[in-house]
Amino acid sequence: MGGEGGAVRAGRGARAIAVVGTLLAAMALVGQLPGDDPGWGAEAAPQAGTSPDLVLLDVRLSGAELIKGAVLEVNSLVSNKGNATAQNVSVTFLHGSRKFAESVIPVMAPGANEEVEASWSTDTASVGVHRVRVVVDLGNTIRESNETNNEASAKVDIKENPLITYSIPILLLIAVLGLLGYRVYTWAVIRGLRKRQHGKRGGAAGARGPGSVDHGGVGKD
Repeated sequence: MGGEGGAVRAGRGARAIAVVGTLLAAMALVGQLPGDDPGWGAEAAPQAGTSPDLVLLDVRLSGAELIKGAVLEVNSLVSNKGNATAQNVSVTFLHGSRKFAESVIPVMAPGANEEVEASWSTDTASVGVHRVRVVVDLGNTIRESNETNNEASAKVDIKENPLITYSIPILLLIAVLGLLGYRVYTWAVIRGLRKRQHGKRGGAAGARGPGSVDHGGVGKD
């Protein structure tokens, strides 16, 4: 009996050692042995640098001043400074808060740069200084490592068209002068006609002579 009891205990001990060895081997495979890391058993932190970082590097305008009604050309440079690819990257062009153009970059790999251009017709713009803004991923649909560098801007001064500014007073002056000229011409014509009529009457009176009697067409007996 003593021999059998010892054999049973030995078998149990061997199984326990085997279980512990299997557990230690499994833990060694995942690199998390007790005591190796003070944070053993804690949740692993997410790896950094796995998101795109879309940056608006530059905005250039075709001019700092523009006559109202002209077309402003806007050129922007977009870069992906992150370590992941971004897809369907929207680039929105605005003056103030009003959008006037939008483009989409299908794919931007890490380190890629893309030039995006747009045009703004200033027919309906107010005269004065406008801030032209270019925003990448305006709706924040792409998860980035940095969301604070998605916009750049430049200013343009829109001035009134000088032809419009001065043409209206000039046209009014021409109209006034034309009206005055017409009135002077009409007055001169009327005066000339009156002088002619007066001259004809004076000539007829002189032809009859003083003291002449008009018999009124009565014949002699």
